[in-house]
Amino acid sequence: MGPLHLGVLGRQAGGVKSYSYSEALSKSKVIWSRETLTAWLSNPEALIPGQRMGYAMDKAQDREDVVAYLATLKAIK
Repeated sequence: MGPLHLGVLGRQAGGVKSYSYSEALSKSKVIWSRETLTAWLSNPEALIPGQRMGYAMDKAQDREDVVAYLATLKAIK
């Protein structure tokens, strides 16, 4: 479960108003890019200490595949 992923690249972390983020994520200044998403999927706690995501992807190829997929999702206007 998580917030809407459409248009995630270029959006500020914690930026979907209809989702209840952790305080750490809401206050972070992270902008989702390929690099920050890769770091997040590798180790969310290292990127944003105090966040609530309890999952990380061990395999680099899996992270690359997820980020490539997310990059195809454009925000609905």
